[in-house]
Amino acid sequence: MGVACLLLSLRAFGDLAPLTAISLQGDPSINQSEALEAMELPLGNPFEPETAQAAADRLRQYYWKLYHPMAQVKWQAVPVDGQEAFQLVVTVEPGPKGRLQLVVFTGNEQVASSDLFAVLDTIPREGTWNRLVRKDRLNLEELEADRRRLIELYHHLGYPDVEIGVPVLEKPKGFEGFQLTWPITQEGQQYSIGSIGFDADTLPSSEILESLITVEPGDVYDSRQLRSIQVRFQQYLLNEGYAFSSVDLKLLPQPDERQMDLVFIVKMGTRPVLRDIHIRGNEVTQDHVILRNVDVQPGDVFSGVDLSMTKAQLEIMPMFSQVALNYDGDPASGFYDLNVDVKERKSGRFEVGVGYGETDEVTFQVNLLEQNLSLLPPFKGDGLVGRVSASVSDSFFSVDGAITNPRVHDSEWNWFNQAYWEDSALISDYYDQQTLLLQSIFSYPIYPDQLIGIGLSATSYHIYDVDPLIADQLPESERDVNVTSVVSYWDLNKTDNVFLPTSGGRVRLGLELATEALGGNIDMVGTRLDAAYFYSPFPEQVLSIQVSVENKSGMGDSETLPLPLRLYLGGGQNLRGFDYRSVSPANAEGELIGGQGSWWASVEYRFPTISWLDLVLFLDVGDVTLDAYEFSGEGPVSDAGFGFLIFADNFPVRFDIATPLNTYETDTINEVGDFRLSFSAGYRFY
Repeated sequence: MGVACLLLSLRAFGDLAPLTAISLQGDPSINQSEALEAMELPLGNPFEPETAQAAADRLRQYYWKLYHPMAQVKWQAVPVDGQEAFQLVVTVEPGPKGRLQLVVFTGNEQVASSDLFAVLDTIPREGTWNRLVRKDRLNLEELEADRRRLIELYHHLGYPDVEIGVPVLEKPKGFEGFQLTWPITQEGQQYSIGSIGFDADTLPSSEILESLITVEPGDVYDSRQLRSIQVRFQQYLLNEGYAFSSVDLKLLPQPDERQMDLVFIVKMGTRPVLRDIHIRGNEVTQDHVILRNVDVQPGDVFSGVDLSMTKAQLEIMPMFSQVALNYDGDPASGFYDLNVDVKERKSGRFEVGVGYGETDEVTFQVNLLEQNLSLLPPFKGDGLVGRVSASVSDSFFSVDGAITNPRVHDSEWNWFNQAYWEDSALISDYYDQQTLLLQSIFSYPIYPDQLIGIGLSATSYHIYDVDPLIADQLPESERDVNVTSVVSYWDLNKTDNVFLPTSGGRVRLGLELATEALGGNIDMVGTRLDAAYFYSPFPEQVLSIQVSVENKSGMGDSETLPLPLRLYLGGGQNLRGFDYRSVSPANAEGELIGGQGSWWASVEYRFPTISWLDLVLFLDVGDVTLDAYEFSGEGPVSDAGFGFLIFADNFPVRFDIATPLNTYETDTINEVGDFRLSFSAGYRFY
């Protein structure tokens, strides 16, 4: 009472008395400095009960981390004699120390203990790994969630009268750890479905009802199944345009018959028409960027399917962290208004990184990305995607820039424009090469999972600093090559995730037709197939298979392809156990001359270790052939290895270590047993 009066009197004067000291009592088992550090409660600040309680909770959490799950921390504010100040007296009872060793159930006769144990989250977690990542600590605050899981399991199995008591935690004699006992105080009888009725003015047809109500009288009562039916019924009505419909389920237990009668209370209402769309929360993004992803227009009849599609389309837009759709209106009026609420986030990103693996040199990388760009002041808000990146090493420099308009004039067409320049001494041991690429490609989604694209591409190759050893073999006509071509592709993507798929597959077929008629000096046809398949045999584990086949063949006077256009394998993007561009046919002098055909395939198995780190095992195989459309050269060659996938702010970083399993007989660069490290950041699509 004295403390309360003092607090009230000090509040009346406008200030609280300061906290000047903290003392520990009881059996703290840790020194005072350690406890004060855990409490994070500085002295000299005005005393507030809420702050003191938060500090006590932090101390209790600290004891929990020290394997004292039953620790109790109490506090009392005591006035300091002769001063307008407080001393905080903290009493600690740490309780016994240990890990959870055993979980037992009592009173369960109808449901096996193994089934009950399977739904618990708080279970004994033995092993070195669980200790390293601290998964073996017992948190009593999580037991209520486990209790709800047990009740849910009983209801799922048809026992709605189940009662589960308070779990008992104890440390029996002879135990190194704790025993947790769950008392099943009452299981009750298993219920079956009794009568099924409806309370509704209007109902769908009997055929529709039979497809929605998938239970019959006599079936075992299953709460999960009934909730699923209720949700499915509601979704059906929304999809049919009944915006203000509702489906409630009334349970009428009949204990004597051990039955549960069901009454579905259905209110269908009318099918309203959209009156207006209100967009809120977009301070930077223009309204039209949002509206072009809204699949309904004023005057359209309500459609739950279209609203679900709209929400999904808005959620994948990079400039929004949250998207909410809700609608309101008077059901009797026949109209509704759609509210689109978005929460914007930073759409730009600046990255600086280091790469290794394509060559034996460290590469420094800079990347600037803006995903809500505008070409007019203030240069943000029109939904364009702009990217500028640069990479530099001792022997390599490149600059890459691109602007993408995902919806040209708010249509379904996508317009991609890219400019790329590089100067590399890594292409060959015998010459350096400069490359300039300009391309502009339009693409269109012909189906939700299929895309076609077509455009123009111009690439200029300049070879210089040619080694005298091959100067005679490299005529001037092959030192400056200009390729101007029409490019096209078809994409099929049936994966469950664009960036890190766990199931499904994707395929890309590409065709390039280069002709001197467009301004180049080469006539050529190029084809490429990229395919990938993903399968998850166990939760959070992914088996993937990737295949790539590429061929280039000259036409007319360009029957033999010049060196800059020829194909090589090796490096972090395909055969990871081989040096960059080191898998290639060789001439009589042992010089790598590239090929006109190549293929490679990779099998990977990825599984998690901790929340931010996955381990990957992989096998790569591939070959390069002198002529196009030949799949048997000197190889195939192969490599195997393992890697780590690190999830850093939703941007994966990948480290791979691989060694060749077999090489070409003419290979003087790669040897079986030599390990190579490769590094990459970002997402790999094909």
